[in-house]
Amino acid sequence: MKNLIKKLFSAPIIRFAMVGALNTLVGAAIMFGSYNLLGIPKEIAELLNYTLTSVMSFFINKSFTFRDRESVNVWTYAWKFALVIIVCYFFAFLPEKLIMAKLFVEKSEALRGNVSMVVHNVSFFILNYIGQRFFAFPKKKQTGEQSEEPSREEDHNA
Repeated sequence: MKNLIKKLFSAPIIRFAMVGALNTLVGAAIMFGSYNLLGIPKEIAELLNYTLTSVMSFFINKSFTFRDRESVNVWTYAWKFALVIIVCYFFAFLPEKLIMAKLFVEKSEALRGNVSMVVHNVSFFILNYIGQRFFAFPKKKQTGEQSEEPSREEDHNA
């Protein structure tokens, strides 16, 4: 259990959060702009956000967050990355629906839409990190392949 906690809260989560912050800014502009300014339904606004920022996120997370510099065919990782995004997108609706059903039933449609997008994004972030870290970009054992953790020098240069 201690080893799992150590893996979850290591240098990659800090880099993942930095990429997530960038994605959040770009995605928020896309999502809230299309929902509030263009009147696009929230589900479509969220889908636009996740689709466009996922492409950006894939390349940044592969090279920066998880420091995967192997010259392996990009499709080796892309299908896993896409699967994690799709699964997280749908599973993030569970906390969103539960919270909205309990706390925001009587509120305005605009408030419900905006709060629900925030809850969905937070849920998505948590699920996405776990999926990307341990499924899409897992570190390989030290056998001449990628090491479990980046070197100290690599961490200090991040």
